[in-house]
Amino acid sequence: MAQKRYALITGASSGIGRATAIAFAKAGIHLLLVGRDEARLALVANMARSHGVEVQPFRLDLLNLSEVRTHIETIARSVPHLDIVINNAGMGYTGTLMDTPLDHWQRVIDLNLTSVFQVVQ
Repeated sequence: MAQKRYALITGASSGIGRATAIAFAKAGIHLLLVGRDEARLALVANMARSHGVEVQPFRLDLLNLSEVRTHIETIARSVPHLDIVINNAGMGYTGTLMDTPLDHWQRVIDLNLTSVFQVVQ
């Protein structure tokens, strides 16, 4: 029997993260799903489970940088090993660079870069 494969996917409650979770479930990959919206994350988890894989959803806001590394370490320890990590969570703002407030810029950097760094660590 083949060894189970496990994937951690951030931003798993919608969009590309959701589609990736379902595709991985169809491929027989067990999932650790991370997202901010607990209700939407639960829906994705149930959809993935319908393909016969183990799924654990975890509510985590990756913008809470002081908590990311600790929570991800705990999540990763909930399975024997991680084979795949998909850092999918991300955000952006529309508009001109000149009209982008510094706090919006910082949120994009925190989520799209710093949290990715922390998840990988």
